[in-house]
Amino acid sequence: MYSGSVGSTVGALHVELSGQYSHRVYDVAPLDPYLVNQVRDGNWHTGADAFYATPFYPDVTRTDGTYGLNLTYQTASWWTNRLVLGYDGYDNPRGQTQPRLTSPSDTMRSYGEFQRSRASVGYNSSIETKLGSTLGSRLTVGIDHWQTHETAESAREHGD
Repeated sequence: MYSGSVGSTVGALHVELSGQYSHRVYDVAPLDPYLVNQVRDGNWHTGADAFYATPFYPDVTRTDGTYGLNLTYQTASWWTNRLVLGYDGYDNPRGQTQPRLTSPSDTMRSYGEFQRSRASVGYNSSIETKLGSTLGSRLTVGIDHWQTHETAESAREHGD
């Protein structure tokens, strides 16, 4: 995983950019590994021993990313404006690299992918006042908007 942020202030404007990225590769069976290993090693017997005895040939990854831009403008000592832009999403393709051949007719391979992303924007403005030496008040008004996009697809193929 990689993450970081950088910020700078020029006059009354403060800018901050942040992000995080990760990419993971999973090499696991779609079932409990302990159960699969017990059947494969002959310690347990089920009605589907051939199913467990054959490798699953998985190909599963996941990529995540989150990115943001924050702009803060101090109009006056008592008045602050903020604009926030953001994007986050992930991609999760999964499949089978070759047929498992648990029987002569088991030549099917599968593939699936799920993607999700979200873009957002927010703006707010705050006015702050002091009500004595130990008491203050702040009024904030703003708006937020976001949009989420999802896609899912899957396919199966016979190797005949």
